[in-house]
Amino acid sequence: MKFIGLCVEMFIVPLRTAKKPALSDADARALFSVMENIHQFQTRFLSELEERIMVWTPETRIGDVFQRLVPFMKMYEQYINNYDSAMLTLKKLSQDKTVAKFFTEAKSRPECASQDVASFLIMPVQRLPRYVLLLQDLVKHTPQSHPDAADLQSALTQVQALTKDLNAKKKLADERQKLFEVRNELKMSEKRKMEIVVPHRVFIYEGELMYVHKKGERRRCKLFIMNDIAVLASEEKKLLNFGDTIIWKFQMAFNYDTMVVIKNPAGFVLQMSASVQKDFLVSSEEEGAAWVTQLSNAQDAWKKKMAENELAIRRARPEKKSNWCNIL
Repeated sequence: MKFIGLCVEMFIVPLRTAKKPALSDADARALFSVMENIHQFQTRFLSELEERIMVWTPETRIGDVFQRLVPFMKMYEQYINNYDSAMLTLKKLSQDKTVAKFFTEAKSRPECASQDVASFLIMPVQRLPRYVLLLQDLVKHTPQSHPDAADLQSALTQVQALTKDLNAKKKLADERQKLFEVRNELKMSEKRKMEIVVPHRVFIYEGELMYVHKKGERRRCKLFIMNDIAVLASEEKKLLNFGDTIIWKFQMAFNYDTMVVIKNPAGFVLQMSASVQKDFLVSSEEEGAAWVTQLSNAQDAWKKKMAENELAIRRARPEKKSNWCNIL
């Protein structure tokens, strides 16, 4: 709590109150997100705990304080989801001399203990796991007969559930963000075009390798594995003033409903039909096995999901009564 308070005092408040702030309001929000709200929550949390400690007895309870404040801990979700974006914002802003000077001067103050702004920004991300560890320790050292035992256990269960849910949402958000990056990375022609970012799709894996083009020509390519398709893009070099740059040109998508993965000594084959297939070459047997495993696992998971969806739809449909029932 101390260092999050310092972040508010050393960075957020000066930026808000300065006549000529180093950052715009929009950049400050992008960087610090709900850091100030988190600090207010922690201040309230500490105050309530201190009130109990001031009148401490062997029967004093604090589990109810944790339980009452668990809903407010959900603000960490907004902060954590914004964290990666904040790091990119920080990298961009640090290139500005005025901003860099502001951060350096703040870091040099004794209160900051030589910690830079990035060190402060990571702290709320680490907070929820520490609440879990604290509650686990309290539960461990609280006898079952103590009046606070049930509340502490309940608070631990709630914070663990919140942390698990937050981690799952963060993972999904990261996967979705990666789809946007893939879309921006691919060059598509009018003839070969598809939407990469769709609601159900998530990114799984990517890598560079070689594939056999027409007439046996070998070409460098990039293969993207999603939860429902695999996307092939070929390397295309573009000469710029400062040198070559690589562009990845979209070639085709492999649909998991019909795709067949075939391992061979040189790599693997992705087959869509008897006439449509691509041969991929790898540098080692281990690399080939890794690709086959990734593709097979993604395809199996997708087919399983589709089968479960189909079963759910069938169960939801009202059964038609037989004509014999009407006759009887």
